[in-house]
Amino acid sequence: MYNLEKLVVSESPSDAVKLYCSGCPKCGRKYFPLKELCVDCLETCETVQVGPYGNIFSYTRVGVDSPLYKAPYTLAFIDLDDGVRLLARVDESKEKVGVGKRVKSVRASFPTKSGETIHAFAFEMTKEDQ
Repeated sequence: MYNLEKLVVSESPSDAVKLYCSGCPKCGRKYFPLKELCVDCLETCETVQVGPYGNIFSYTRVGVDSPLYKAPYTLAFIDLDDGVRLLARVDESKEKVGVGKRVKSVRASFPTKSGETIHAFAFEMTKEDQ
């Protein structure tokens, strides 16, 4: 089961976005979303904060509504500099998304189809790629 409390982002714009993954103290493998046990050595994982920067490994533009979000939006696998890959939304409003482009995690608010707002993290292009 995933520890979803660690994925929630504070509503306060003054709080920095913090990303967490699981790290195995024995073999060093990292996981996102969080896991309790390492699948390689069955050691109990620790929660580790990771940095906000990475590169786009792969992406897709979603053109069909999900049960929660209204399309279109972009999802990408991001290889963080700290050695973990995660799936997240990417903001394309300033720059086109592309494989290998540099990104940074940012605070994001997403309206749901039901009218609620979810406070989460997303990624946007860094200035070095603009």
